Amino acid sequence: MNVQPRPMVVGRSWKGQRSPDNDSVFPSPRPSPLKSTNAQDQLMAALRQRIRALGLTLAEVDEKSGLPDGYVSKILNPQTSGRQAKWSTIQVLIDTLWPAGAELTVTGMPAPDDRGRP
Repeated sequence: MNVQPRPMVVGRSWKGQRSPDNDSVFPSPRPSPLKSTNAQDQLMAALRQRIRALGLTLAEVDEKSGLPDGYVSKILNPQTSGRQAKWSTIQVLIDTLWPAGAELTVTGMPAPDDRGRP
């Protein structure tokens, strides 16, 4: 019987687990570079700016928000840590940094003209 190995599914890790098809152990895939959107980058920048304005360290934000030690640093720097925050975690940070509440405003950019200028 000729058994061909199945290609690794990106985004799913079988590290340390048995394949559902046979008894071989799959290696874990290499992580792909984290891609963030401009909106995510701007939101993380606003959180960093607020932390600086309050004069807090990231460790203090971890403690005040109830997040694990070092977690705020990881989610504020997703390009180096590989972590992106869930919306529920972002809400915890917003509630911590703006106890009276905060409002998110999205402003559209002007469309470029025929020459590519806004």
